[in-house]
Amino acid sequence: MNRIIKIPRIVPVQWKESTRPEEVVVRQIRSEIEGGLPRDRSSRRHHLHLALNEAEALAWQSGYPALLFPLLAEEKIAAVQHWEERQQNLWEEGIEMAFAA
Repeated sequence: MNRIIKIPRIVPVQWKESTRPEEVVVRQIRSEIEGGLPRDRSSRRHHLHLALNEAEALAWQSGYPALLFPLLAEEKIAAVQHWEERQQNLWEEGIEMAFAA
């Protein structure tokens, strides 16, 4: 026998604005940092967003997000910049080696 199954309609939950001071501070700091990121849709912007996500997650796990997020964000952004420089150097060395052969 064919049975008709009714699927309940899922209504999205509307999130309330945070009233916790730590969340407000972290959101403000993140907005300031993101304001300085490149505006294009480059992989660099994507990598920097991932670094900020990771820094924020680690800050929240610490229990002191407003204190640690700026430091962790700075560290993660520096790591992305170092990685990009390393990738550029490897690319340039690869081109030089290709022409040397």
